[in-house]
Amino acid sequence: MGSRMSLVYMAAKPDPAVKSWASLGISVGDYAVLKLPVLDLYGDNDLPPVLANAGKRKQSLADKGSKQVMIARADHFFTGREAEMVAAVADFLSATLK
Repeated sequence: MGSRMSLVYMAAKPDPAVKSWASLGISVGDYAVLKLPVLDLYGDNDLPPVLANAGKRKQSLADKGSKQVMIARADHFFTGREAEMVAAVADFLSATLK
């Protein structure tokens, strides 16, 4: 729910201090409303709505620095895959916050 809430907030009130954003396990979202790099991160064993809408989310990644990453064998909470989740977010932020 946090990713969806922050997406709605940032779409309504863009903040130039926010340079990139990582979205974890969001089920519905149109990232094209954001003018910054977005990481769409989810697990391959995520919740059905997250998996069903992955293609739509990927198509809405408008910024060239944006990307979609699926963590193998991860559920919605990245249980037992926390290190991979943290590494994916850290790599994305390192690449986009130069």
